[in-house]
Amino acid sequence: MEKFLSIPVTNASGVTTNTLVAVTEVLGIEPDAGAVTTQTEIRYRNGREVTITHASVGAASATNSGTQFRNFLQEEMVKLLQKDWTNVVEVVNPKFAVSAIVVS
Repeated sequence: MEKFLSIPVTNASGVTTNTLVAVTEVLGIEPDAGAVTTQTEIRYRNGREVTITHASVGAASATNSGTQFRNFLQEEMVKLLQKDWTNVVEVVNPKFAVSAIVVS
């Protein structure tokens, strides 16, 4: 059974719509190598990638891992996967505003 996180995305005009992001068959979640503080990538078994552009998590330092958005996604995915199979969509509200979700 496919499961999804419903993530609010606010565009440049200030309009917010929720986008579904699959939580099954995830291989990895990592900050994007080219934009580590503002983009996070989800890689799937079928080769698909989802890139989420979000507010800056700040540069990695001794007190900032720079992976807060990745950790948020991972925790929410695990929680949803542990729920009953009839619970297929979970609306989440990330601490960092999301401005785009691109599937490739």
